[in-house]
Formats: sequence, structure tokens, C-alpha cells
Amino acid sequence: MADHDRVTLPLAVAIPDGMLTLIPYLTGYHPSGRLVALLADEHGDWAIATYELDDPQLLPHLIGCAHRRQLPLAFLASYSPLDAAADHARAVSAGVRAEGLTVVGQVQVNRGHYRSLDGVRDVWGDWQRAELDALVAAEMVIQGRAVLADREQLAAQYAPVTGPARDRMSAATAIAQRFWDQQHRHDQATARRALRAISLRYLDEIDDHLRSEPTHGLDLGLDDMDVALLGIALRDETVLNAALLRADRDPRGYQQVWAEIARRVDHADRPAPATIAAFTCWCCGNADTAAIALHHALTADPTYPLARLLHAGVTAGLPAPSWAYLMRPTAADTDPH
Repeated sequence: MADHDRVTLPLAVAIPDGMLTLIPYLTGYHPSGRLVALLADEHGDWAIATYELDDPQLLPHLIGCAHRRQLPLAFLASYSPLDAAADHARAVSAGVRAEGLTVVGQVQVNRGHYRSLDGVRDVWGDWQRAELDALVAAEMVIQGRAVLADREQLAAQYAPVTGPARDRMSAATAIAQRFWDQQHRHDQATARRALRAISLRYLDEIDDHLRSEPTHGLDLGLDDMDVALLGIALRDETVLNAALLRADRDPRGYQQVWAEIARRVDHADRPAPATIAAFTCWCCGNADTAAIALHHALTADPTYPLARLLHAGVTAGLPAPSWAYLMRPTAADTDPH
């Protein structure tokens, strides 16, 4: 399941074409074999939740999401051609209504067509083509959202590189690691400061690049040795927090940057950049994508604390935190006693 962050739309969304246009922009891909719930209020605030059709926690999670976010209106779309999926969507709709929510529409979707599931089975609507709502699509583009063909294509953006690219990264990481190991043996404190300074300069250069060329996030010019060094440096909590603070300021700009670094970095160093990539996705309301990035982080290291923390928050349907707020010192931190 994935519970996406709230978004605000400055326009009315028609039922069902506008909502069916909106769904793939909010998930980031065209759903298949999933039940999608759009939740809204009367002021233009929206959230979206997606579920596997056999998810036993679907109904309680959906109801909890709606109540927690105070979004009393629900539109349900079952992305499956099976009659059993239509019956399942109707059952979910009944459960949602029983908890005091208003179902504004329920449809079954297959290959660009939909049919209404309102009323009894014998009067379900005929299949008809879903028409793109141009105003909704334009607003999503303005907000910087894009749609991939399916979840597999989305997942591929976070999959580790293979073949020669992986071999080059492994070689670069081995060289960088040997270099810094040698420096540490000579003077550990000086080596740590130098690595931190170089890494923070790289992060500043990435930040400057995104500010000057916000639409060219992947054209950073980081070679394999740069990526290897960043992977090693992110073991340092100071560098990790610096990267997260920058990502917190511009999560949409950094989303592709950290996805690319996480794909290229050596396996042992993947948890940190993959977790940062997940954080940017979560901040952008893409909890499903965040879960994909966290999968790669936890595959590389199932005990990585930050990935486990974010995974708990994402799966619980919580909104993404502000990293700047988390880093603020508390009274206990500043009390000399």
C-alpha cells in the first residue's frame, strides 16, 4: 500500500475523466492490478492511496488515511478487468460509506476504458473511453509531475546499474577507498576533515547546478570517481545531514539526482543515497516511489537506521517531515547540565 502526501489543486476536477487523468500524475505511473482511492475535501485538497487488490489492510488503512487527513470525499478506481475486482471495489465502497465518508464515484478501469460501478450489477455502465482532462493534465505539468508507462518502468529508475557500468563503479570505489584508507592511517582527523570538505563542496556544486538549471537535474557531470567519493562520504553523518537538508529545500529538483547516484554507487554504499532519494519522493507526495527506493536501501543493508525510520513512516501513511526541523537542537541538546 502507499499513502501519498496531500496536494492542492486550484481547479475543479470532473468525475470521472478528471479524476482518471489525475491518478497517474499523482502516482507517477499508470496503475495496473491495483485499487486507487482519491480522497478530497471541498477546498481543493487531495490525497491518493494505492493498494494491491488482495491487501488485507486496505479498508482500515484507507479509512484511517481519510480521517487523519480530514478528507471526507472518496473516488475509487479498480484497475483490473476482472468482475471479482469490480465486486471488491464495491465492497470497499460500502465499507468507506459505513465509516461516514462520501463516495463520489466508483469505476473499473482497463486499457484506457472505464465503466461505472454505481448501482446494482445489472445496471453497471457500459465500457467507454476515458477522455484526458486537459486542464488537469496542464496543472500537473505545471507542478512538475510526469507519468511513466507502469510501475515497472518507475522501479527501473531506481534499479542499480549492471554490466560494464557496475564494473566501472566497483573499480572506482575500490580506488577511492584505498586512497582514503591510506590517508586515515597517516592522519585520521585530517583525512576525515578533508573528505568532508570535498564532499560538501560537491553537494554545493550540485545545489548550484539545480538552481541555475532546474530542468537538467541529471546533467551534473559527476564521473564514477565523484560518485564513489560521495558514496563513501555519506557514511559521515555530517555529510548525510547536509545532503538531506539540501534535498529538503528542493525535493522535486533533487529527486532524479539522488535516484541516479543511488543507481550508480557501489552496493555497500547504496543505503544512504537510496534513502535520500526515498526522502525526496516522500516529500513530493510519491510514497509508492519512496517505497521502491527504500527497498534498494534495505536490500543493501537491512539494518540501516535511517532507511528503517523512513520505511516505517511511509508505510504508516505519515506526511514527510521537514529535515531542517528534525535537525533543530532541542533544550536537552543545548542544556549544559
